[in-house]
Amino acid sequence: MQPSSKSTPAFVSVIDRKCARQRCEFTGCIRLREMEDFVTDMARQGTTTFSKLLDARAATTDISAHDVQQIVGILERMAKGEKLGRAAIVVADNVSYGMARMMSALIEGTVSIHAFREIKEAEEWLGWDGEASSAAGSPAM
Repeated sequence: MQPSSKSTPAFVSVIDRKCARQRCEFTGCIRLREMEDFVTDMARQGTTTFSKLLDARAATTDISAHDVQQIVGILERMAKGEKLGRAAIVVADNVSYGMARMMSALIEGTVSIHAFREIKEAEEWLGWDGEASSAAGSPAM
């Protein structure tokens, strides 16, 4: 999808430290910079080992194949220090789905990332119960 000049990117996270889960909602047009910010934020908050549900259904993407390779490189460097948690990426459009699948293939063996179109399927893959939809925890931006 093409980015809109009105499409300011943002993400909001809800962290459940007791269950080691992080649920993030992305809106706007997500570019490489926003993904780098998200990964940096994960490290700062100490959630790199948590399982993650990344809900990007309300977002578009302007991430290229080259950008995906850069993100994969960042994650590979992070994984040398500790095991990264599984991530389910839920998207609404074909471009985002394709990019998420590309990232999953490139990062295979380092971290488990899987693309979905439905939240319920993502929660099941992560092994989350029904409480994950309204995860208790502290919102973080």
